[in-house]
Amino acid sequence: MSKTTRRTLSFDSLEGKVLLSTGLADPAATVARAAARGLSLKGVLTGVASASGGVVSAFTVKGNAASMGKVKGMLLLSIPLRSGRAPNLSDATLILTSRAGVVQVTIGRSSSIIYDYVITAGTGSFASASGSGLITLHFSQQRFNSVILVLHSHPH
Repeated sequence: MSKTTRRTLSFDSLEGKVLLSTGLADPAATVARAAARGLSLKGVLTGVASASGGVVSAFTVKGNAASMGKVKGMLLLSIPLRSGRAPNLSDATLILTSRAGVVQVTIGRSSSIIYDYVITAGTGSFASASGSGLITLHFSQQRFNSVILVLHSHPH
């Protein structure tokens, strides 16, 4: 006599479970996001954009940037600056240096004096920094082509 076991078809409930087989869950990205810490750059930077007799592609800035404290930096323009005109910060890169490290910021395109920015890299204490916000540009030709950048950080 043969013994036959009868089994019935059943389904497990997937509610509340995470499926990793779809490729949507990336453990490395999850760890990187957990390690990244929000950095506030709220503050004011000043510089002089003098294009004596030509064009300028970069100029120095200094000031305070919240979490970084006192900073010095370089603003690298992708659209060269002509003498007597306000700089166009579209697609520019801002590199800020403090005692604790360096932060690189990429600035988005804009047709006004308000630009979006995103922190794209960091070193030292800011190696895992992340953040974004707005930069407001103020330019005064009467004050030796002075440039004031007001940084506003988005909440993290």
